[in-house]
Amino acid sequence: MYKIDRAEVRAHAKEVWTANLGTITALSICVALLSYLLRFAGQAATNAAAASSAPTLASYIISLVLIMLVSPMTMGLYSVLTGYSRGNAPLSAWQEAFGWYTEGRKLKTSIFSQIWFTILTIAWYFLYIIPGALLMVLLRVIVPSGALDILALIAMLALVFLASVRVLTYVPGNYILASNPSLPVISSFRASTLTVAPHKWDLVMLLLRFLPLAIPIVVLAVPSISRSMAEYYAQINAIYPELALVSPLPEFGDTIYYLSYFLSIVYTAVITPLIHLNIIGFFDKAYKILVNTPDDQEADIHE
Repeated sequence: MYKIDRAEVRAHAKEVWTANLGTITALSICVALLSYLLRFAGQAATNAAAASSAPTLASYIISLVLIMLVSPMTMGLYSVLTGYSRGNAPLSAWQEAFGWYTEGRKLKTSIFSQIWFTILTIAWYFLYIIPGALLMVLLRVIVPSGALDILALIAMLALVFLASVRVLTYVPGNYILASNPSLPVISSFRASTLTVAPHKWDLVMLLLRFLPLAIPIVVLAVPSISRSMAEYYAQINAIYPELALVSPLPEFGDTIYYLSYFLSIVYTAVITPLIHLNIIGFFDKAYKILVNTPDDQEADIHE
């Protein structure tokens, strides 16, 4: 079986990212902030709809509207990154990114692709998590003392990881559609997983190299985690005041909370394009392996 040269994929992605760093970073931050503002407005609308006569229906409608608003610029960003990676840079990255709102075919593809990808993600996690939940219940029945709970937890985490790997094979479907919006959505995601699945563990190893970059995100998330825990303990104390629970994390003021949240969005927007470029390059290599003869693959792969 042929393997993909991960070092070559990383080098190409870094070269593309560095050569277009200014445009990619500015565009990615703009898309990230606009997406956040739209989701923030959506959350506020959802909270307001909770008091309506049909809160569930209103919530679904708001979620659908958010997808319709966020998906075009997300797919537009994918289109820009795919073009840069494959040497087909658009004349105007900004026009390409936000032009998905104005072209009917692109708008339709962006919306349906994100809906279908969301369905696939939920379906695969559901498929993997159900056996883990059943195992936890079974072990508790067999050993009521809970001595095997740690094993059930490990099994559940392993299943979640496997589900994540499975979903990861569908990610390049977004790039397929970004470069050719006229293709059928479902067929594109099917082609994505058929192409990447034989090399999925190589892709996992490629992405694991980015784990150190997650450390700043974890640090910046501390104020948000602290606020969530404080709210959770406050709810518990309201029900059981005798417990008098106190959050183990220190409290942060609004300034630090919102600043850390903003910085986490910006930092993620800067790093995420590099990850996408790696996946795009990996998919292109996997596709060449799929369609080329062994003699044609010597420049792209190694055994």
